[in-house]
Amino acid sequence: YNFDVLTNKGGANLKFVFKKLNFSFGGAIASTQFNQKDNFTNKTFHRSFTNFFPSASVKYRPRQQQSISFNYNGYTQQPSIDQIQPLRQNTDPLNVSIGNPNLVQEFDHNLSINFNDYKVFSGLYKYLGAGFNFVNNDISQAQNINDNLIRTYQYINVDGNYNGYLYGGLGQSIRKLNMHLGMNTNINLSNNYSFVNGIRNRNEN
Repeated sequence: YNFDVLTNKGGANLKFVFKKLNFSFGGAIASTQFNQKDNFTNKTFHRSFTNFFPSASVKYRPRQQQSISFNYNGYTQQPSIDQIQPLRQNTDPLNVSIGNPNLVQEFDHNLSINFNDYKVFSGLYKYLGAGFNFVNNDISQAQNINDNLIRTYQYINVDGNYNGYLYGGLGQSIRKLNMHLGMNTNINLSNNYSFVNGIRNRNEN
């Protein structure tokens, strides 16, 4: 099985720097060509995609030791040869993989925001951050398990998968006692879809 991927990409980014505010934005355009050939059946598959990769960031510093920043970027993930070749892989008889030549590339969106504040003389610091990622056409799995517990799986594209996080903390230095007191916390969440014996399965954490 032959699987060739050719990608051409070009882009630009503009950045502006001021005393308290920095920001940039831009992006890239990419053209991707898929050329596949099944040497057993002599079938060929040709597909092409054109994608835009946006990016943006903003950073504001109201004071010397304080900052707020925001970032966004998008990118694609191509399917691998093992995921896309339409051949049955039975090296493990209990877990049989079948490629999916109709897989398309996934597109990831990433957003994050961060806040930091530190007071040099008092030793007090605070920080807070959050991020979120969601995927269009995420590459997931569809699996079938028969009565003999043999699992046959194939990669497919699904929508609705995402993950996110939130973290924060604060602390204080007590220099006279040579001590440092602080506390922090974090929260993570995720949502993923797959299919088991034709039924959509949701894994939420």
